Amino acid sequence: MTRRFDERAWLEFVDWCKTRDLRAVPAHPWTMAAFACWCEPRYRPEMIGKLLGGIGRVHATKSRKRPDRHPTVSRTLRMIETRAKRRIHSVELFVDEDFANADISRAKVAAHARKTKGHRRVFRSLSLTPKLVTRRKL
Repeated sequence: MTRRFDERAWLEFVDWCKTRDLRAVPAHPWTMAAFACWCEPRYRPEMIGKLLGGIGRVHATKSRKRPDRHPTVSRTLRMIETRAKRRIHSVELFVDEDFANADISRAKVAAHARKTKGHRRVFRSLSLTPKLVTRRKL
């Protein structure tokens, strides 16, 4: 049963590598990590770990290396498991709320200035324009 599973995992990995013009033997750890990320929407994290283990066993018979044990691959598997636990399917780099905060902070400053007429308090927020710096000659 394990041999059939390993062979099926190996054939799937080889087909995946061929479609992307990557070498299956010797496989680079980055290739194994990319394959794991490709498997993420298709399989559960436990199954991805079993697939990579099977690929590693077959790979060891062909080249005496186990790329599935590389730190890059294990970090990728941990990341996939963490995302599955938290049910995070995609990571957004920029959230719309971050850009809306600049308008909100200006409104807060204006409202605070009206409330505390005599006291000035400065709210600092992220600026959309870079700060100009002058060069001094020594």
